[in-house]
Amino acid sequence: NKYDYFVARAAAHERLDNFKDSIADYNKAIELGGREPEIYAGLAIGYLGISDFTRALESINKVIADLPDASDFLDILIICR
Repeated sequence: NKYDYFVARAAAHERLDNFKDSIADYNKAIELGGREPEIYAGLAIGYLGISDFTRALESINKVIADLPDASDFLDILIICR
């Protein structure tokens, strides 16, 4: 489906340090209904990659808000990177 496609492509862009493309694809996944913390963690990494610290922090806050244990956030960042 389109959602999985954009998430996978965003992750691939992220691994190649194509942060603007990864941000665009993560945002498309969100438009398609994605709300998983991993998506927002990927967005945070992308925004950090382009030095947009305000949006990175906004994305991190969404991750933390959705996790019952904020320490899980570190695990998500490790997985996403």
